[in-house]
Amino acid sequence: MGWSAKDRFQLGVVFIATLGAFHFGYNLAELNSVVASLKCDVEDQTETWPICLELNDTHVAALQGFFPLGGVLSSMIVPFQSRKIGPHTILKWNNILFIIGCLLKGLATSSGGAFAMILIGRFVSGVAVATTMVLVPPYVISLNPTPSRISVFLGMLQVNLIIGLLMASVFSLIIGVDGWRYIIGVVPGVLAIFGFMLGWWLILESPLKMLERGCDREQVMQALKRMREPHCEEAYTKLQNQVSTSSSAQENDTASDTKADTPSEKAPSQMTEIYGGPAKSLLYRVMDILRYLLITNKQSRNSILVSAALTAELQLSGINVVYSYSYGLLAGVWSDMTVQGAIIGITLLNLIVTSIAAVFWIERYGRKSCVMVSMLVMILFHFLFRELAGAGKPVETLLMLGGLVFGFSIGLGSVPFIVMAELGPPFGRSTNEDASDEPDTTDVPSGSTSLSLSNGKASKDNSVLATPIDLSDRVTMPVISAVQPAPSHPALAHVSFAVIYAGNFCNWTAQFVVLFGFPALTAALGARAFLVFGGLTVAAAATMLVYMPETKGRERGEIWSEMARRPCFKW
Repeated sequence: MGWSAKDRFQLGVVFIATLGAFHFGYNLAELNSVVASLKCDVEDQTETWPICLELNDTHVAALQGFFPLGGVLSSMIVPFQSRKIGPHTILKWNNILFIIGCLLKGLATSSGGAFAMILIGRFVSGVAVATTMVLVPPYVISLNPTPSRISVFLGMLQVNLIIGLLMASVFSLIIGVDGWRYIIGVVPGVLAIFGFMLGWWLILESPLKMLERGCDREQVMQALKRMREPHCEEAYTKLQNQVSTSSSAQENDTASDTKADTPSEKAPSQMTEIYGGPAKSLLYRVMDILRYLLITNKQSRNSILVSAALTAELQLSGINVVYSYSYGLLAGVWSDMTVQGAIIGITLLNLIVTSIAAVFWIERYGRKSCVMVSMLVMILFHFLFRELAGAGKPVETLLMLGGLVFGFSIGLGSVPFIVMAELGPPFGRSTNEDASDEPDTTDVPSGSTSLSLSNGKASKDNSVLATPIDLSDRVTMPVISAVQPAPSHPALAHVSFAVIYAGNFCNWTAQFVVLFGFPALTAALGARAFLVFGGLTVAAAATMLVYMPETKGRERGEIWSEMARRPCFKW
């Protein structure tokens, strides 16, 4: 099928929205080559604008680690605010954080504590990058793209990331490592300003969000027309039905709350028995949500496991070691220019293979197939690295690094972001598809989508839950269909959010561990450090083989039902 005007316009919008991924790649690679300059000891350097900062390996590890540490913070906070503020608004203003981070890095002075300024600048950049990676998947889904284009649009995250990696290496080669202020401050700062201006014009509010805010019909229709929607009337009707269903659900839950709070229907607090404390406390109600999603319900538990394990393996495969530390692995035998050229060659290989995979392989052969092949290739090169590569073997080391990049690009680089957006319940299935490990006798009114947790067991007549809590204003979830009836258990309304939240948090946490810990790992194990990444990839491949469903071309209901047939994993 050819690309319609709507597809082409949305591709442009998504490209601008994913420019934060460009900064992701750029920040991963910006210190790779200039670290030699930062660590050197140069005489007669100026007091205000020193070229060399005399950093040691611990300082470098801290600089590398503080970038994903900012991502960990962002992945914990941003998802809860995105629904209230709106993903498009946050994405527009997010470039301001990139600009601040670049200013801190580029203006680092000796008298002002250059190391501390670079450290804080990378932390701020990490917050901004993680914000992009967290918000883009739900934002893309909210644009209501053609289903066959979702993998391409979400694949833009990885494509822009690789372009950032490539540009960092290219500018290092052109400017020279002694011009590190331009490499880590000026160049990305100019690009951030450019992204801010384009984003302010092109990153649009979702028509669904406009209806939820109460915009009139004319405004929503204009937004649909601007997005090149070919059937505006039909699209508007579907969106209106979805918003009406959500409003009815909130009214039902309000009525349910009033009824359940009458003295005659109050029951002893089940949560007080489990956790101890007042049942209406937000903390205890959230704990009950987590208990159900992570322990009681098999489908949600397996979905969160797949998301967390897959995104953690994205980093535990050791791929970012290639981009952040490859200069040190190749230097010593080759000249600086040769090493830079080799790194650019590896990055070009990544860009080409990832682009082919995003456009052709993932949609043709499936998400799971591409991930499994990707991991198997990486496992092979991890174990070959120990035998063939190492100090004094630059050619062998380069081939092994190239093999790791090739394997990663086949599927592991793009698929996790796609699968995170596709896992979750359909919200329209009957209760007999709820594969809980323990029976659940609780019922909720039809059409309810707010999250309610009981302060007492359900009565014989299946009365409504007593203490509802609506987290919809804090949660960003993909648009699933025009009408979303209630799930079989109220906590299931937030599975999609939990899947994305767990995936992003594990991704950034694992990245922090790898980038911060790699220098110590190589100091202790040398080339055998890659055996650790190989072993972790073997474990991840076994987990995905058992638990990961194939999501290509399937409805969410099918995927959700298949998760019930996966082995019973319990904490």
